[in-house]
Amino acid sequence: MNEGVYLGPYICRRKLIIPQGKIGQAESGKTSLKQFPGDVFSFDGDEPIEINMLLRVQAIQPYTESLDALEVK
Repeated sequence: MNEGVYLGPYICRRKLIIPQGKIGQAESGKTSLKQFPGDVFSFDGDEPIEINMLLRVQAIQPYTESLDALEVK
């Protein structure tokens, strides 16, 4: 699904609820992460979502600033 896609870091531009776990896993243990505008995050690669689609609709964008600045916060 997301093979060859850059996993991050990205900056969130819209409120997102990102499901965790592979497609087809039992529903009982599924969790999700909430991301809010301005949050910087990376995908771990097993989220059942299309990263390219999130980029196309501008829900996320690549984070291009220094990661050292994030550690200060």
